[in-house]
Amino acid sequence: QLGYVCRNIDRAMETFAERCGVHKWGTMEGPMPQLGRVAVQKVALAFRGDIQIELIQPQLDIPSIYGNAIPSDEVSVRIHHLGYICDDEAEWDRVHAHHAKLGNPKVAGMDLDMVRYCYFDTFVDMGHFTEYFMPGPDMLAFWATLPRFP
Repeated sequence: QLGYVCRNIDRAMETFAERCGVHKWGTMEGPMPQLGRVAVQKVALAFRGDIQIELIQPQLDIPSIYGNAIPSDEVSVRIHHLGYICDDEAEWDRVHAHHAKLGNPKVAGMDLDMVRYCYFDTFVDMGHFTEYFMPGPDMLAFWATLPRFP
């Protein structure tokens, strides 16, 4: 997954349509419980080949892990994270141990019914965060409905 952050998700979707040929998205909007507040974020998802593209418009007036990547204008998007699927608990445990060994702190994450996910701070070495997730059946069903582009 390529995770991008934007100020205006509608304009970001237009940018991807104009520049990358991705012109349809599956969208979600909801609370950001990892912040412990009632913050709301908007998310748009689509596939380009086998790669999922995620656009995130965080609530801008509340500090979050997305703040370092928010572009200054309404048109641009900025890379925030690369995301990887973990197939099982053993792989989940391996990536946690790997990042602990490297000294990359876990900076966010949730165990939800639809998905289990976490972000590790790999920004200093990689220029982005690294996300791992284990999608549940409902999330996989949602992903199956997402637009796909060659």
